[in-house]
Amino acid sequence: MSATYNKPVAKAVLQALARRRVDFVGIGDSNQLHGGNGWDDGFQYALLNCSSPSPMYASGLLSQNEGQGIGAGVGYAANGGFYAGAFSGAPAPLDQFMNPGTGTLAPGNYSYIASGPSGGSQVFLTHGLGLDVTAPLIYSLWYGTFPGGAGSFQAGARNNVTFAIIGYAGSQSTNAGAYGMRRLDFQIPANSVPSAQDIQFGVSMTGGASVAGPYFGTWMRVLNPNVLAGFSYHTLYGVGGQPLRVMASALQGANPAFLTHFFSIIREQQQQSPRMIVVIINAGMNDRNDASNTSVGPQAVMTGDSAGAFYDNGRAAILAIRNIWKINGWPLNELYFWILPSQPQSAPDDTKIVSYRTASQRLCDSFPRAWTTDLNVLYTYTQGVTNGYFFGPPSDTHLTQLGYEQWALASVNDALS
Repeated sequence: MSATYNKPVAKAVLQALARRRVDFVGIGDSNQLHGGNGWDDGFQYALLNCSSPSPMYASGLLSQNEGQGIGAGVGYAANGGFYAGAFSGAPAPLDQFMNPGTGTLAPGNYSYIASGPSGGSQVFLTHGLGLDVTAPLIYSLWYGTFPGGAGSFQAGARNNVTFAIIGYAGSQSTNAGAYGMRRLDFQIPANSVPSAQDIQFGVSMTGGASVAGPYFGTWMRVLNPNVLAGFSYHTLYGVGGQPLRVMASALQGANPAFLTHFFSIIREQQQQSPRMIVVIINAGMNDRNDASNTSVGPQAVMTGDSAGAFYDNGRAAILAIRNIWKINGWPLNELYFWILPSQPQSAPDDTKIVSYRTASQRLCDSFPRAWTTDLNVLYTYTQGVTNGYFFGPPSDTHLTQLGYEQWALASVNDALS
C-alpha cells in the first residue's frame, strides 16, 4: 500500500530534480525546527539520501536576524551564526519587505541598524553535508538602500577551522539616494578550503570593516553555480503550538511585499521556466485542540478541530500563497503543494489525525499539482517507538532527529517507487 496520494504528481516533481532546480518551502508547527532539526533537517536529508538522490544546489534562505537575534536552527548544510541589529523599527519603505503584518512568519526577521558601527549576520557552511565546500560558492545577501547616510558593509568569507580569511567583497554603500532593495553576490574560488573543513560567510568578517548604519538586511544564502539540477529547501514558518488555522491566518495577514520578496528570490535563482516550487504544509498535532475557533477559509467551519475545519484552513493557506502569484502575475503552474498531516500518536492512531489525512486528500482533489503522504502507512506508532523515532517519553508530539530523517526518507522513497 502506497502512503502517497496523487503519486503521479509527487513522482514527477521528485524525478524532475535530475533535470532542473526545484525549491521546497516548509510551513509547520514546532516539528518544523524541533531541536534545530525537525522536518527542515529531515527533508533535506531525505532528498540527499533517497533512492534517487539529488544534490543541493543552494542553501535555504536564512534571515539576517533569525529568531529575533537568537537563531532558530534553520538550515541543513548552512546555519545562521551571529546576529546584529534590530528586528523592527526600519523605515516603512524597507520594513514592508519583512513585515509579517497581522500575524507572524517566524523565524524570519530583518536586521536593521539605524546608525553607527555594529556587527553583522554570518552563515556557517558545514562540510560533508549538503553543499560541496570545495566548489566556487556564491554568498548572496539582500540589503536595503537609503536616501542618505554613511551606511556601508563589507562581506567576506573565512575558513571556519583555521580562521584564515578567504577573501572580502568590495565595500558596499547603502546610500543610493532612495529606498530600495539590492542583492550582493560574493563568490569565492573553488578549493578555497579542503573538503573536510567548514566555511563561514558574513555580512562582515573579522579583520574587515564592520557594518555601519544605516543598514537593512533581509535574507542570505549560499549557492553552488555548478549544480544546475537539484534542490534547495527553505523554512518560511515554524512556530510551536500552532494549528493550521494560525498558519493560514499568518499567510493571509502578511504584508504582500514580504511574501513577494521571499518567493521572488527563490524564483530568480531557478533559471528554468516554468519554475518549480513545492510548498510543504505540516499540521494536525495542534489542530486537535482548536475546537473553539472557526476556520479561516471560505467555509468558516465553527468546529475548529474537525476534518472540515482542517480542510478549510488548508484551503486558506494554499489560496493565500496562490494569491501572491496572482498579485505578481506569475504562472500558477509553478506552484505545487505537499500536504503532510502529523505523524501517528498512538496505536491505534488518533482519530482526529486520521480524519485530517482524509481531509488532506480532499485538498489534493481541490487543487492541481498537490499530493499528500500518510505517515502512518510508512511507520506505525509502534514501529516508531521501536525504532527510536519519537522524542520522549513522555512527549510523542515530536520526533528525534533520526525520526524526522527516516520518516521523510520513507516519504520521498514511497513517492518515487
